[in-house]
Order: sequence, then C-alpha cells, then structure tokens
Amino acid sequence: MRVSIGKEEGPRRAILGAQHDNEYAGMEIANRVMNSLDTESLSGSVIAVTVSNPLAFNTAGWETPPEIGYENLKMNRVWLGNPKGLLMERIAAAL
Repeated sequence: MRVSIGKEEGPRRAILGAQHDNEYAGMEIANRVMNSLDTESLSGSVIAVTVSNPLAFNTAGWETPPEIGYENLKMNRVWLGNPKGLLMERIAAAL
C-alpha cells in the first residue's frame, strides 16, 4: 500500500489494483499514478493498494483459494463487502 498526503485538506481517493491474479495493468497504473503525484499541489490524499486481493494473486486465480476459504467468491462481486461476512467480503470491507 502506498499513501500520498497533500499539503491541503481535501477528499481521500483510492486506487485498487489486482483484484484477480492476472491484472498486472492495474498494478502498474497504480504505481505510475503514485510516482507522478505532486504532494505540494495535492489537496487531500491518495491511497493505492497495488494488489487488492493477495489471496487470488498469490495462487494465480480469481476466487478465494479453496484451501483458504470455501466460499469461492470473486472480490469484484462482493463490494462493498461485509466486515462480519465471508473471507472475501471481509477483505473488501477492510479496503
């Protein structure tokens, strides 16, 4: 996770990459955006999570790996999540 905080108060923005195993473009874009930010002229903050779903990313899949969670959910199907729900719902809620 990377965070840039501007000089002025303002909105908080989020960039989420790699909800699935092969979404390398999102990771790259998140890093490029963060590298290009000028915090001196930024109002608010930007938070980038380059790998939003490390469980799927590390196991080269789109769902929660069966050995970790039985629910077989895709992160992009459970937004905004549930802090008391299944594993993928809890990860989405935390983000």
